Amino acid sequence: MSRFLPKPRGLWRIDEAFPPGYANRAENAVMVSLCGREVPWSGHLLEADPGRDYDWSRLLAFYVQILVRPGIDATRTVKALLPIASPYLQLIDLGQWKAWSIDSVTPRLKGWPERMTERPSGWK
Repeated sequence: MSRFLPKPRGLWRIDEAFPPGYANRAENAVMVSLCGREVPWSGHLLEADPGRDYDWSRLLAFYVQILVRPGIDATRTVKALLPIASPYLQLIDLGQWKAWSIDSVTPRLKGWPERMTERPSGWK
């Protein structure tokens, strides 16, 4: 990753909770929202635009969840995060309330469905 790429919005929250040199073991997943700040969970949330490249190097070895809604193409973000996210990368569609663990992106996206918790009351 290039040091000239922008960092995702909200990265300061990760730096504050896990100072550099601290083992990258989040109790909760680091969520990367491609659909804004309104999400049904509290935790470590980063915001990114799906069509831009970012410097994701700070998330090395974190468990990462990418949050999307129908119509959002997360391919660029998945391809950038898959080599560094650990133990695996999860994609969550908030509109359909479905989740997938991503295993590979070559030659095409491969993964398996994951079980979702119940939708929080009042969540669209």
